[in-house]
Amino acid sequence: MKKIILYFLLCGSILGAENFRKWASKDGRIIDAKFIKFFGEKVEIQRKDGRSFKIDKSAFSENDIEYLDDLLKRTDSRGYLWDDSSTRFEITSEEWTDSPANLKPRHFYTFKRDRVDLDGNGEVDGQAVFKKWSSGKNLKSYAWDVLPDGHLILKIKSYKIISGKYKYNLESKIFEKTEGSGPGILRRANR
Repeated sequence: MKKIILYFLLCGSILGAENFRKWASKDGRIIDAKFIKFFGEKVEIQRKDGRSFKIDKSAFSENDIEYLDDLLKRTDSRGYLWDDSSTRFEITSEEWTDSPANLKPRHFYTFKRDRVDLDGNGEVDGQAVFKKWSSGKNLKSYAWDVLPDGHLILKIKSYKIISGKYKYNLESKIFEKTEGSGPGILRRANR
């Protein structure tokens, strides 16, 4: 059983990693490398010997440009392929709201890295989330965590600790609830 759990943890930590592949330039030169990240219109790739290169996307063949366009749809705001570290980075980088984009936000959520014990039993329930009204009045504290597959877990203490599971939608850039309790969405507040 421990081996199975370890296998899934290892797989989850490399979800965003790409394999080595053959890359072709427009003039037909081939390099065996893997994608690392985007830098605007440039792409960082790494050869098997560990040497990295930043190359303008337009230098690649049409097939590789299509491949890169597909990868770009699966990246976080830093240019890396989405994984659990992306969730941690994105959720703590800005303030979030549970209101749709067409409505004025009523609640704001600030995700911190401080550990929190929601029910006072001496065990850490996750990291701190502070929810407040748009007026600034604080509401309940929440806890958050990230699963190895990149899903966000949001917990609150009611009569017991309840939680919701959220998946980041790369197209809409919103965390959408997939199961459990809690707000239906979390989107950047952009005050």
